[in-house]
Amino acid sequence: MPEQDNILEVSHLCQTFTSGHGSNRIVVKAVDDVSFSVRRAETFGLVGESGCGKTTTGRTIIRLYDPTSGTVRFGGRVISGKMTRELSSYLSSNIAMIFQDPIESLNPRMTIEEIIGEGLLLRGVSRARVHEAVVEMLHKVGLTEEHATRYPHEFSGGQRQRIGIARAMIIKPKMIIADEPVSALDVSIQAQVINLLNDLKEEMGLTILFIAHNLSVVKYFSDRIGVMYYGKLVEVAESDDLYAKPLHPYTRALLSAIPQPNPLTERKRQRIDYVPERDHDYSREKPEMREVEPEHFVYCSESELRAYEKQLG
Repeated sequence: MPEQDNILEVSHLCQTFTSGHGSNRIVVKAVDDVSFSVRRAETFGLVGESGCGKTTTGRTIIRLYDPTSGTVRFGGRVISGKMTRELSSYLSSNIAMIFQDPIESLNPRMTIEEIIGEGLLLRGVSRARVHEAVVEMLHKVGLTEEHATRYPHEFSGGQRQRIGIARAMIIKPKMIIADEPVSALDVSIQAQVINLLNDLKEEMGLTILFIAHNLSVVKYFSDRIGVMYYGKLVEVAESDDLYAKPLHPYTRALLSAIPQPNPLTERKRQRIDYVPERDHDYSREKPEMREVEPEHFVYCSESELRAYEKQLG
C-alpha cells in the first residue's frame, strides 16, 4: 500500500524497562524492534499471550510511555520525539485509548457527564455544549441521558466499558487504541461492545488498533492482524489469510489453542507447542521480517522463507 494510505507508521520501536541497581540491575525488553503500519479506516489487530508486549506497544504509541528508540509517525508527523505541549495537544486531539479495565479507568468521584465531557471542557467548550455532546454520545453507545448524573459504581461492567468508549469517542479522534476492551466482560456483553465499536467505526470512519488475546474476537473484528511473541512481531497478514495459512510456528500454536464449539471436534483438537530452541536455528542465519507472499510477512531466516514459500506452493 502507498505510504499516504497509512495513518500510523511504527518503525523499529523498542521499549525497555529497568529495575534495580548495579549487579542487581534488570533490563526487560517489553517491545523489541517492532515495525508495522495501520491504514486509514482500518482495524489492525495486535494479538499474543499475556506479557508479549502488545499493551506496552499501544501505550508507547499514545505516549503513556516514552519510547526507548524507534520512530512512530501519525498522519505523516513524528510523534515519538520530545514531548512538548503542542505535541501533547496534537496527540490528545487525534488518538484516544479505551483501557482494558472498565472499573479502574473511571474516576469513582466523578459523574458520568464529568468523565465523558472532561476532554471537551479542557478544550474550552462551553458547559452547555458539553452537556449536549455527552447526551448525544450516551445515546450512541446505548445509554440514556439520565445516566449522565450517575457515578461509575452504579453501572455493570458492560455499561462501564460503554462509558469508556464514549469518553474516547467524544473528542472525535482519528484513531482509537482499544486495549483488550472486552476481556473483562461476559461473552454476551463482549458481542454487544464489539458490534458497538464496529458501528461507530463505520459511522465515523475510525481507524482502530485493537489489542487482544482472544483470537476469535480478533478474527471477527480485524482487517489485518499482527502476532507478537516476547516483544517481537512474528507475523502480519490479512485476517482471513492468517487464519487460513498461518506460517510462523507461534501463530500456529496460538490458533491451535482456540476452543471448538463442537464437542466432537473439540475432543480431537490437537494443541501445538511452540519451543523456539527446537523450531528455529538462528546460529548461522539472522531472522528478520520478510514478505512470504503479498501482504503476508513473517519473522524468519532466509532458509525458513524458502520453506514457507514451498509450503504455500
